Amino acid sequence: MVEDKNLIINKRTFDTSFYEMELEFDNSEVLEFLKEKSMFQDTMLTTYNEFKNILEDEKLSKFKSHIYDHVYYFSKNVLKKEQAIMGESWFQVYKKNNYHGLHIHGIDENCWSLIYYVEVSVDSAKTIIFSPGYPYVPEIKKIVKPVKNKLVIFPSYFPHQVELNKDKNRIILSANFKSI
Repeated sequence: MVEDKNLIINKRTFDTSFYEMELEFDNSEVLEFLKEKSMFQDTMLTTYNEFKNILEDEKLSKFKSHIYDHVYYFSKNVLKKEQAIMGESWFQVYKKNNYHGLHIHGIDENCWSLIYYVEVSVDSAKTIIFSPGYPYVPEIKKIVKPVKNKLVIFPSYFPHQVELNKDKNRIILSANFKSI
């Protein structure tokens, strides 16, 4: 198991925890993989519809290991849970002027979602994560500035959205997992 010395715990924004980890990883194989999948064409901006568990592709084994190591470290050392069971995983490409409206990934308190920023620029859209119950409760939000190789983990029931993107390619991995 990898010890993550970059773990930052931020409990000032929400009563429920929110986590950010800035990691190091060479994403060149991931980008090559996405080119093979035609992810940089306007017709294929997400792998979700065709590959709901993209991390299971054997060409992504190093990347999968990298992500899983941090998810398991987080589950064991932060949540104090014995296991992390990965669910869906997919890539999302945002072209200029793309955005993603307000949504959640689940409602179970043991379910977590993650965003891993594969490729971003200073003009990449920010992710805005709101407190549970938004928009029906007062707005409390955490604005996440995209940074290459940043991993963000938050409860799946947190509403979140992506602002209007202002660069050519903003590429992320999204995934869900359960801690038990």
